[in-house]
Amino acid sequence: MSRERVYEAVMVFLASKYGPVELELSRTYDRQGVVEVAGKFRLESGGGWRRFTLLLSKKDMKVLGFGMR
Repeated sequence: MSRERVYEAVMVFLASKYGPVELELSRTYDRQGVVEVAGKFRLESGGGWRRFTLLLSKKDMKVLGFGMR
């Protein structure tokens, strides 16, 4: 699983929920059938960083789960 493909899938998902964002990925775990991604983002308009975890299907890069801390 390429990191660029994962980055793009996460960016598209976050932008659809929050609009334009700055994104930093800290961890990517490749597991059976899913990719678990941890990182942080903030709105391009400003504000603090928000940490998140996202589960993506390896098959089609669809979001299976999303949580923020």
